[in-house]
Amino acid sequence: MRKMSVLIMGMVCVLMGCVSPENRQYTDPSTVTYEIEGADEITDQAEVEQAITVIKENLAAAQDRDIERYVATIVSSARADTRKELIPFFDAYELEHTILGIKVADQQPEQMLIKVLLQTVAIDQAPEADHYRDHVSETNYTLVKENQNWLIAESQVTENEFIKQKQ
Repeated sequence: MRKMSVLIMGMVCVLMGCVSPENRQYTDPSTVTYEIEGADEITDQAEVEQAITVIKENLAAAQDRDIERYVATIVSSARADTRKELIPFFDAYELEHTILGIKVADQQPEQMLIKVLLQTVAIDQAPEADHYRDHVSETNYTLVKENQNWLIAESQVTENEFIKQKQ
């Protein structure tokens, strides 16, 4: 529960504007290309690809506001609390998530740390919702093996830059 609360707190920081000034430009998702960095840390490429697929599925589920798909990508111990916390958030905001870069920071047989440079912008929001601040963040994803599958145990925003304005 504490680990998923970190994700929710990151979302709150973005909403409240408590991280950094607006100084980043919007990147059109159709123009994004990147390579996976961190070759020195990669010991098993197939495992890395599986873990990255989980992160991509998590972000796609968030973008689609599909709570069941989203919680299927996180550790089972965090699913019930995360589901409750995300219902009002998904009701209030429609977001677009674009991966701008990926770096494998640490790979162990049962745990992996992957840093993702992530652009998140509001496509739509409920009239009563707080203004969502578009941003680019570095998010550290800790994934663990659960029943032989990689799942997200924690995601933590470590850096955040607000986007000036979508073009």
